[in-house]
Amino acid sequence: MPRSVEFTRRYAHPLLPGGLPGPVGATEVADPAARTKHEVDVIALAAGERPQAPRARIALLGEAKATAARRGTGDLERLERIRTLLADQGHDTTATTLALYSLHGFYPDLTDLAARRDDILLVDLPTLYNG
Repeated sequence: MPRSVEFTRRYAHPLLPGGLPGPVGATEVADPAARTKHEVDVIALAAGERPQAPRARIALLGEAKATAARRGTGDLERLERIRTLLADQGHDTTATTLALYSLHGFYPDLTDLAARRDDILLVDLPTLYNG
């Protein structure tokens, strides 16, 4: 199990507005307009939801990259697009947290944006391994 999924399942609940999430895993989300699929590294349903439920509440969408590059606003925009696609499919994304997991930190514009928004969770290496 990827560390980002394990972290979300075991330790992220104090950081999530809805508390303890339901099932946590990975998925793909169809993007018909772009004729592609988006891989989602971490998806957590809200407590009480079941995988593959047609109108599930999504607690968290996350992108985890094990690269030397810092994460930036482009990564966040990708998650925002995926959240929109899930909402268009009928899922409840009104309280979805967008999480970025990074080995090498985040660009300042992303950290500034995260400080102003309550729907963004930035998880760096020390947080990831110290739960």
